[in-house]
Amino acid sequence: MHHLSAAHHATIFAKLDQGVIALDAALRVGAINDAALRFLNMDATPEGATISEAFAHWPRLVQVIEALATGATEIMAPEPAARHFALQMVPVENEAQEHGGYIVLLQEITDRKHAEQARDRANAHYRALVESMVDGVLL
Repeated sequence: MHHLSAAHHATIFAKLDQGVIALDAALRVGAINDAALRFLNMDATPEGATISEAFAHWPRLVQVIEALATGATEIMAPEPAARHFALQMVPVENEAQEHGGYIVLLQEITDRKHAEQARDRANAHYRALVESMVDGVLL
C-alpha cells in the first residue's frame, strides 16, 4: 500500500472543511486545523495545553470529549454563536499499537438543525390545526 507523504497529510489537514483536533492520550492538544480554529473562535493552536485549558471558553466541549472517548454526538457552541456541530471521536493507536490519543472531528450542522426545527414547528402547527377541527377531514 502506498503511504501518504507528510506534505499530503499537511494538505489534507489544512484543506478539510471539517474541524480536526488531534489530542494525545492525556487529552493534550497536538494540532488543530484551520476549520476547527474558526469553529472554536481561536487564533492559534494551543499545543501541549490540556483540553480544559485550551477550550475553557466552551466547557460543554470539554465535557463531551472527556465523556465520549469514541463515537459521535451533536453539540451546540456557547452563546452568542449558538452554532450546532456534529462531533466524532476517533481513537488513534501509536506505532506500538497502543492507545495514542484521539482525533476529534467537528462538522458544522447549524443549517440542518435550523431546518429540522422549522419542520418540527410546522408539523406541530398542522397537528394542532387538525386536532382542533370540529369537522372530519378526509384525505
